[in-house]
Amino acid sequence: MNSWEEIALAVELPVKNVQKKWNLARDRFVRAHNKGRSKKSGDAAGGPEHPILKQLAWLKVHIRHRNTSSNFDDLPATDGKKLMKEIQ
Repeated sequence: MNSWEEIALAVELPVKNVQKKWNLARDRFVRAHNKGRSKKSGDAAGGPEHPILKQLAWLKVHIRHRNTSSNFDDLPATDGKKLMKEIQ
């Protein structure tokens, strides 16, 4: 019996449901965690901390943020302005 089966048995739900609930909870945690990270100096304090942050705080050491990339070429600001004028 694997871990998912043990958890499913303990909470009396099918394995697929347990996995889906876990993925939703993990994703909510990551979004809430990232929302707090994205605040800049001088930003408003915002509302109270999301309760899931306390409940799943142990996940912080396991979060690896993915590098993002773009398929757009980097244009100098002057080229972008010139392009916008040409489009209009």
